[in-house]
Amino acid sequence: MNYQLLDAEELIYLSIKASNEGRSEEAMILLKQSLLQVPNQPQALYLLALEHAHIGMFERAITEFQQILTMDENMHIARFQLGLLHHSRNAASDANNIWAPLEGLGEENALHWFIQGLKKMTEDNQQEAIHLFQQGLLRNHEYTLLNQQIYSFIQQLTSDNQREDSAISTPMNKNVANMPL
Repeated sequence: MNYQLLDAEELIYLSIKASNEGRSEEAMILLKQSLLQVPNQPQALYLLALEHAHIGMFERAITEFQQILTMDENMHIARFQLGLLHHSRNAASDANNIWAPLEGLGEENALHWFIQGLKKMTEDNQQEAIHLFQQGLLRNHEYTLLNQQIYSFIQQLTSDNQREDSAISTPMNKNVANMPL
C-alpha cells in the first residue's frame, strides 16, 4: 500500500485497527509513517510505545513514553503507562515517582483508582486491589483500552485467590505437596 497518499490522522486510525486485529507489525509501520509526516505527535508516539511494550521491547517503550512526557507532561495516560512498565519490572519506587504527579487527579479519575490498586497488588493485598480496580473501571470512560489490562489484573488476582483457597481447603499428601502450582 502507498502510505504517502494517506494523511497522519488516517494512518493513526488504520494503525489502531491493525493493532486491534493483532497486526502489530502493520500498526507500527503505519505509526512510523504518520510520525514521518508529522513528527512529535504525542498520540502516534503513544500508540507506538504501546506496540513496543506489547511485543516486549520495554526499553524502547519506556524511552518513547518519556519522550511523550517531554512534549506533553499532562498526557496522563502516557505517565500511567510509563509507571506501569516500571511497576511490571518490579521497580515499584520508580513507578510511584512517575505516578506522583497523577495523585492530584482525584477520586473521579480512573487512573487514581488503578494506581492505588497496583500499589495494593504490590503489597499482596489482593482483595483491596480488586476493589480499587473495580472502582476505577466504573469511572473509566476516557481510557477504555486500558480496561482490558485492568481486567487481566483482576483475573490474575482472582485466580491467585482461588489457588490459595484450594490449597488451604485440600488436605496435603506427598503427591500434592510436590506438585507445581
